[in-house]
Amino acid sequence: MTNSDLDILRTDAFFKRVKGVAGSHRIAWSAKDVARIHGHIKSLPEEKIIRDAPTAVVKKVPSIDLASIRRKLLESGTAIKSDMSPDDTNFLYVISSPAVDLSNDDIDQAGIDLQNYKTNNPVILDSHGSSTLPIAASSSPWLSGGKTMAIAKFPRPGVSADSDRVAAAIRGGLVRGASIGFVPLRWSFTKDPARPMGISFHSIKMIEFSVCSIPCNPDCLLIGAVSGGKSASRSSRNVDDVPADDGSDWQCVAGHTMPVDASDDAYNPTAAKAALLARFSQAGTITDEARDYFFAVDVSAPFDASSYSFPFCRVTGGGIVASKIGWRQSFAALEKSDMPGMVISEARAVVDLLEPRLGDIKTAARRREARALADRARSISQSIPDPVPLTRDQRLAEARAIAATARLAIRS
Repeated sequence: MTNSDLDILRTDAFFKRVKGVAGSHRIAWSAKDVARIHGHIKSLPEEKIIRDAPTAVVKKVPSIDLASIRRKLLESGTAIKSDMSPDDTNFLYVISSPAVDLSNDDIDQAGIDLQNYKTNNPVILDSHGSSTLPIAASSSPWLSGGKTMAIAKFPRPGVSADSDRVAAAIRGGLVRGASIGFVPLRWSFTKDPARPMGISFHSIKMIEFSVCSIPCNPDCLLIGAVSGGKSASRSSRNVDDVPADDGSDWQCVAGHTMPVDASDDAYNPTAAKAALLARFSQAGTITDEARDYFFAVDVSAPFDASSYSFPFCRVTGGGIVASKIGWRQSFAALEKSDMPGMVISEARAVVDLLEPRLGDIKTAARRREARALADRARSISQSIPDPVPLTRDQRLAEARAIAATARLAIRS
């Protein structure tokens, strides 16, 4: 093979890696990322370029158990139905999972930064078409069983012809796939020989998700319609027996990166709520930052104090901290409430991120204690006075004792 032919293959591999393959997710590469990919492909030997093309067939992965997901969501109070009706406009999807996709890539679900997407611009596109208007809005995505899930909320008929067209295709069973668009933050080329030219994304920032015909990730499929856009109450009612929409829009957009209070101090949710709202409404209007510290917020009425429920943080002299007792107590109350199942699932994901931090705090405390003990031992040793020098007679006695010991050793 000539150098010219190899250059053509390298160029083709590069563009497929950067632009993606049919059904691929949308990756917003930076110039630095593109240069890194170009350098990697340029360094590959001839046989790697030919054999390990980016479109190689990935190893088969177990398919997602949609029936199990429906059952678990129903148990948590979320009404999901697989049989669509003409008035269904809200649809539940798996939008990402750890599975290896058609590009031989995988995404660490814990590394997906959803904060900006959830709070600022939760758009849903038609096949990653960012040059056209969105077709729907997304609920706050949440983790369930290691997979990222979200509800696509389509507008009422007549608002957008494109939205009506896609929603009709979903109800008719023609479109079932979903795919995310994201900005890579931290990634590495995989060393797995079964994933030629594949990339492991350790940290990404999600910017959109799309309804699509062929998803890049085989797990990313429609689960069913969310009946009436609301959840069933936590009782034994039928899956389709859903309360009427009361106009509220309860969501969980809570944060998890604030300092953690690992103490067992008593937590008063009423006092905590009052202190938090006072902190974020000094000008008379509750600001968006308050949402980080509550498990449930009715985003349709953000300036109403009653729209903030189940606080899990406390205001201290040094700032705001997530209270171990607060999140355990508030989440237990949330689970017993009539809040939508999606809110409960999202709050559970926040708790799952907070709990491991308690171990980090204990480890840090043990390290501080060990350093303190080491400092104390060093101080004690330094306070001991230097030994008094031996006299001439003492040195002679020591030498005679050593000589006697040597003679005994020789005789034995």
